[in-house]
Amino acid sequence: MLQQIRDRAQGWFAYAIVILISIPFALWGIQEYVGGGADPVVAKVGKVEITQRSMESSLNNYRANLRQQFGGKIPEFFNDDMLRQQVMNEMIQEALLTQQVDNLNIRAGDEMVRQQIRSMQVFQRDGVFDKDEYERVMRSQGRNINAFTENLRMSLGTELLTGAISTSAFVTDAEIDALIRRKNQQRVVSWLMIDSDSYKDQVEIGDSDIETYYNENKQNFRRPEHVKLEYVELNHAVLSADIGVDEEALKASYEERKDEFRSSETRTTRHILIKVGGDVSDDDAKAEALKLLDEIKAGADFAELAREHSDDKGSGSNGGDLGVVERGMMVKPFEDAAFALQQDQVSELVRSRFGYHIIQVTKIEGGDLQSFDDVKQQLADEFKKREADALFGEKYDQLAELSYADSGTLQTVADAVGVKVQESDWVPRTGASGKFADAKIIQAAFGDDVLNSGRNSDVLELEDDNYMVVRIANHEEETAKPLDEVSAGIRSILEKEQTTELTQKRADEVLNKLTQEGGNMGDIAADESLKLVQDNRVKRTGNQDVDPLIISKSFILTRPAEGKSSYGKVEMANGSVAVVGVSSVIDGDPAVLTAEERDSERLNMETARGQSSLAGYIKQLRSDSSVKIMKN
Repeated sequence: MLQQIRDRAQGWFAYAIVILISIPFALWGIQEYVGGGADPVVAKVGKVEITQRSMESSLNNYRANLRQQFGGKIPEFFNDDMLRQQVMNEMIQEALLTQQVDNLNIRAGDEMVRQQIRSMQVFQRDGVFDKDEYERVMRSQGRNINAFTENLRMSLGTELLTGAISTSAFVTDAEIDALIRRKNQQRVVSWLMIDSDSYKDQVEIGDSDIETYYNENKQNFRRPEHVKLEYVELNHAVLSADIGVDEEALKASYEERKDEFRSSETRTTRHILIKVGGDVSDDDAKAEALKLLDEIKAGADFAELAREHSDDKGSGSNGGDLGVVERGMMVKPFEDAAFALQQDQVSELVRSRFGYHIIQVTKIEGGDLQSFDDVKQQLADEFKKREADALFGEKYDQLAELSYADSGTLQTVADAVGVKVQESDWVPRTGASGKFADAKIIQAAFGDDVLNSGRNSDVLELEDDNYMVVRIANHEEETAKPLDEVSAGIRSILEKEQTTELTQKRADEVLNKLTQEGGNMGDIAADESLKLVQDNRVKRTGNQDVDPLIISKSFILTRPAEGKSSYGKVEMANGSVAVVGVSSVIDGDPAVLTAEERDSERLNMETARGQSSLAGYIKQLRSDSSVKIMKN
């Protein structure tokens, strides 16, 4: 049943319920908030208290998941307030569901719990559950096995409850038929384009218009509060820049590591194998192999002998050819012999666990050694990084201690650490670009200690192992931008507004001719020199040659009566307006679906309904329960 739930779970609510309250969360302690503790309480759900510590732990887990999903960096769209709100809501839902599981006496059996534990990869070695590993993980996490088992039992109970609701939806064949008729519907659409550019010459914007707009919309033309920052930063690049490199040491490192700078060597080989085993003794196999080797040395054709005598039938039928081999591909005696041969050289007899081989290398590629000059920069970079790593801890301690001890200047810490005090451009409270877009910098710069008290910030840990301390160099409050600075922008706004108004007015006139006066698109296009695209058969998706806005409008319009058309208008991205007409509707045919496609549609509909039912259930639980979120 749990697998069925996971297979059918899609969308926001499934993500909230199945992912954030899933078994891995139970392992790392999300259930620890049950029962409260000395921690400050941030929310109370019935009798369950959600503590600050559990909230922060869940938030950190959520951030880690987002970083993993987005390639290591959380998009700026996910601001901290949004993440906190989402995690809080999900923890409240978890608490509501946990209490409901208890109220309904839903309990996962011992066997279900055991199976779940055995299926967790964290407790497996080579894909198999390992009891010693299970106990080791429990000890390393400081967790009690009995408490963990009960938490797991509770989480499984929650999955049983949510699964029972979300998988209970039922869809009839008639509903699937109706869906397919709508989903695969096609429409015959025509449209006239009213080009906004043709009205630009009719627009006149005076200075008084600009001034009036400015006075009426001053709130839109304000320069946000901003600061210039002095800052010092510490990272490996900064430390590496001042580290000298001894060329003799680099050469010594090159000599020690030559094998690393040799390209991968491949060899095209062929062989003749005389197996040992069964009725063939070692001596007999060796004697036969020696006879063949003598024939090869006397000038016999290697490939012909392989075809006639090799016990490796796979390669033997192809003249003994084994293709291209690299180190690690063959058994060691074979590999050692093959990589010791020169091109076209034939080996002496080679004994492996299979028997006796005669080996020939027909082609050698790779194995070239890069020169010292080729890898000198790489060696230098590695040397600098090692030295910087060794310095980093000491320099970080100085950065933290001195920026706090002498909080009225950055020069003291800059001199001690060996870096420069730098100055930023203006950084708005609303966020800057580049490195100063980091929320930690904005929060510190506009915090009371830095902005109002003039102190150095704490050490800010940024991305890519970059550490920074900032202080205020200059500060300006939010102010209104002067009219002359924004007048060009206002002129563009007014020109666009008036052009759009004229375009829309013309579109309304065309639409009136079609709907009230009985006109047709062809005549109107000819009379008024408008671009007409006629009788285009479109689907809901996959129409690469038709603007999506026109497609969307086409499927919003009502189904036309026989011999008539339905009309409407839609504004395009460039400000032009399309007057759209639908003359015919062709419903999708449910009969063309395969059984598999029909089952897929049914599953999608049932999943959507199940999620809607689950969302409603959780909403009702929250309405019926006492949920209190602490203001601070």
